[in-house]
Amino acid sequence: MKRANDISYTSRQIFSVGILLWFALLTSCTKKEYMPPEAGEKIPYTDSVTISLKEALAATPYTLFVQAWNSSNMDGTLSQFGDTKTPYTLLVPDDQTFTTAGWTKDKISAATPEELDTLLLPYVLQGAVTRTQLEAISGSYYTSSVMAINNLFNKADNSPYTLKMALRIEDGKFSVNGISTGVAEPIPCRNGTIWPIGSLVEIQRKSAWDLLEEDGRFTLYTGITRYTDSLYNELFYQANEYYANSEEAGFIAKRYYRNSPEQLGLQLYTDDGTQYFADNVNTWFIPTDEAFRKAGFNNLDDLIAFNNQRGMPDTVFHDYVQSKEFQTQFYAIKGCFATDSMLDYHSSWGMRLAEFWYWEARNAILLFSNDLRNSLLADFPVGSFIENKYARNYSVWPPANDKLVSTVTHTLNNPLEFPSSGHVRVKGGAGSEITFSGPGIYTLTGVVHIVDDLFFPKGVGK
Repeated sequence: MKRANDISYTSRQIFSVGILLWFALLTSCTKKEYMPPEAGEKIPYTDSVTISLKEALAATPYTLFVQAWNSSNMDGTLSQFGDTKTPYTLLVPDDQTFTTAGWTKDKISAATPEELDTLLLPYVLQGAVTRTQLEAISGSYYTSSVMAINNLFNKADNSPYTLKMALRIEDGKFSVNGISTGVAEPIPCRNGTIWPIGSLVEIQRKSAWDLLEEDGRFTLYTGITRYTDSLYNELFYQANEYYANSEEAGFIAKRYYRNSPEQLGLQLYTDDGTQYFADNVNTWFIPTDEAFRKAGFNNLDDLIAFNNQRGMPDTVFHDYVQSKEFQTQFYAIKGCFATDSMLDYHSSWGMRLAEFWYWEARNAILLFSNDLRNSLLADFPVGSFIENKYARNYSVWPPANDKLVSTVTHTLNNPLEFPSSGHVRVKGGAGSEITFSGPGIYTLTGVVHIVDDLFFPKGVGK
């Protein structure tokens, strides 16, 4: 797997983004559609809002942003997305914020229009996001900017990957991606909304896995993840004399190839190193090396010994017949490693422990700390899919699925609870309560919340 480092940015056609999107599953399994709120609904025209977005921007005291806009190609860039009536939302940093970031009047004057486009694109959002829309919901409102990333696409539909934004009003303050940007004082316009902000918009430049590998605080988490993936794949090879991702592996056997960084949504996908694909965004509670040390795991050898003491996954003969093409007989891997169970709530919302089918069924979960609350997430579906069940006719070859008998909806609701701000634990007291701080680290693949303790779910204590 090649990393998507040094990713460049451009403007592309916008696609609606919400908090709950599903992937298509394998044969006989289809995802249940869950429609998110439409991002950036148009503001109804009224006589009381007659000023245009451009006129309103020019009248604001945010002179550096206005200077950058007037010296850029933004008017022409936005024209490719629609006509002059197409609504947008502008997040406009104040002069102090721009100056602190180094964007002074002289630097803006010296910049090329293309450089200024790159600066401004993240601050332009699809549609007109109004105060009324934000105050009408309890949590964050999800939309995206007009900035897309070159050669990065959404795996679900191959659409260009655009920078995601979580907007919220709470206690009179406006926040972007979990970071308070000041008092919520939007400026409504006939073709959009201006939201003054007191901070820069964070631009994601790497995947969560790249972040964890480059940050020296997570060597035990990344180390045991890579180790168990390698051992799992070797166990399959020893039983079958081929790897599950090889050409010899059948359709079903390929599901037993393990690459946790990809399957947990931490890492971007690529086949050729030129185009990259992002899975549904996720939210993780990743333990530091200190968290492992508190639990008595001082190094990777201690974690390996823990797995050895608890026993290895087993192999069982698997005889699957759907058709001649998909007829598969092989030894499948049964079970997992003790560290898989120990880290399941940290990495994948307890999907493995719940025996929830298909890691692809995980929904998009983009949660900053201001949305990690029981009132918002009590019944939040972290995974969901619909299974179609057929009566199979074995009197012909290949066997035919000739009649749909029933459909079964499989849903896994959020297994975590948040007793207070910055605290999280497994529901029902089946594990330790741990803490996190800050809004979370935003990456191309989701939000990483750093924790200095392990959950230790029930039955997995050291």
